[in-house]
Amino acid sequence: MSHRLSVPDTPEPERLKPSSLQCHVSDFGSSPQAVVSAAAMSLKSKVSMASLTSSMVKANPKVHRVPTDRSHVASFQKLLSSFDEGDNALRIVTTLNSLLQSIVSAVVTDIDNAKIAREASFVRGYFILETLELDQVVASLEDSLDQAYVRVQALQDELKAMVHTHKRKIAEAKLMAVIHDATYD
Repeated sequence: MSHRLSVPDTPEPERLKPSSLQCHVSDFGSSPQAVVSAAAMSLKSKVSMASLTSSMVKANPKVHRVPTDRSHVASFQKLLSSFDEGDNALRIVTTLNSLLQSIVSAVVTDIDNAKIAREASFVRGYFILETLELDQVVASLEDSLDQAYVRVQALQDELKAMVHTHKRKIAEAKLMAVIHDATYD
């Protein structure tokens, strides 16, 4: 089924007027159902004519655009102007700024946490290496201390032996002196 976008050549679509309805109603009689039926058919023809013409597209150059009703534009704009755009814009900007602040702080926190984690990992690794080196130094010092203790024990034993030898030599010298004094006296 093909539809045509043109209407019969009329200079401008008619607006519904009570006189035009009465004209059509007289054709059907004066019963209330006839009046309603005539009004419905008249409206249907007017609506179908108006719906076939577009205010943006003209399929037939002889068809004029349907005038738009602009009587309520002023009241609509008055209604719109009653809303404070600055307040709405300020609320929206404030909300976006708070979101931006939380996003930026989250990113900075993530970056800071990543940087801190890297630095903490480096410091942890450094301290682990230093601890291992210090453990080696302590083990080496303990070995040296053990060796020194053994050496001190050996020297003390040697000293005790020398003291004992010295006392024995002194005792021998005294004995020899007593023998010498007893023999020559």
